[in-house]
Amino acid sequence: MSVEAGWYLTLRAPRTLIDAGRDITAVRFAFHQPFRRIAAAISDLPPAVASWRDQIECLSEHASPCRYLAPAKWAGMRTSALAFCDQHGAEAHRLGWTAPQLFSVHPNHGTLRVDYCGALMVGGTPARGVEANRVLFEQTAAYRNRQGQECGVPVWELAARAR
Repeated sequence: MSVEAGWYLTLRAPRTLIDAGRDITAVRFAFHQPFRRIAAAISDLPPAVASWRDQIECLSEHASPCRYLAPAKWAGMRTSALAFCDQHGAEAHRLGWTAPQLFSVHPNHGTLRVDYCGALMVGGTPARGVEANRVLFEQTAAYRNRQGQECGVPVWELAARAR
């Protein structure tokens, strides 16, 4: 994987301003600090991780695969899962993490049953790292072997059943 540093630009929502009786649509731009962009092609990922990424990418960001999960929440979870695959997927695979441990949900109730959810299907925040027994997030961590943890099905299998 190659790492490139650079600036990135965020396009903010347009605002309509009134200037001397004329409507002016202003587009706000925000420049952010340099960031590290991981340019990981699917071919650079281990086959299992590439499969996880493909399965998540095939799920629509606009239609939640779980009945009680809001589409906006799902979109964030999906984006975070794709970023995890690109940035930490190879390391997670090397450490022995499996698709159910990362992407599982309850086979009937989706994310309502948190005890069946994989590490990336609970909070929806971007992962900061992966270790042998936990995935690190900004303010918390998800552990591989939690007491009372049941193994669910990967979220893409739940979506396939619903079709």
